[in-house]
Amino acid sequence: MKEITAYGFILIGELDFAELFRNKNGTILLVVYKKDKIIELEQAKELVSYVSILELTSYIGIAVYAPHPQFSISGEARKYFGKHPILMSFKKQAIITTNLSTVLLASFFIKKDKPIIPTKVFKRINDSLNWLTSK
Repeated sequence: MKEITAYGFILIGELDFAELFRNKNGTILLVVYKKDKIIELEQAKELVSYVSILELTSYIGIAVYAPHPQFSISGEARKYFGKHPILMSFKKQAIITTNLSTVLLASFFIKKDKPIIPTKVFKRINDSLNWLTSK
């Protein structure tokens, strides 16, 4: 994905529904969801399983990018992600989407579900990266 590599991210893995990248210094994990994929509990567990085999000790942030307006995540999957202990491997989580309705929904569910680490929604990748790397 050209947009992602322009920010210096390197592809480190691929699943049927998502691609995983890391930045050059290995401090941010970026999950990019593919077009027309619905994330159910099964996919959430698969992604967590994949992330758990990565060496996460140097990571400070995780960014989740849903660039397509058709992105959908089930309530079960959302809650599984938000409360899973692997999330504690990171200090912050950014959700990135350019779709206004997805921004509003994500903001609502962050307030409702209360993820276990600080989580914010962004419309631009650069803004999310600045926040993830800030103190």
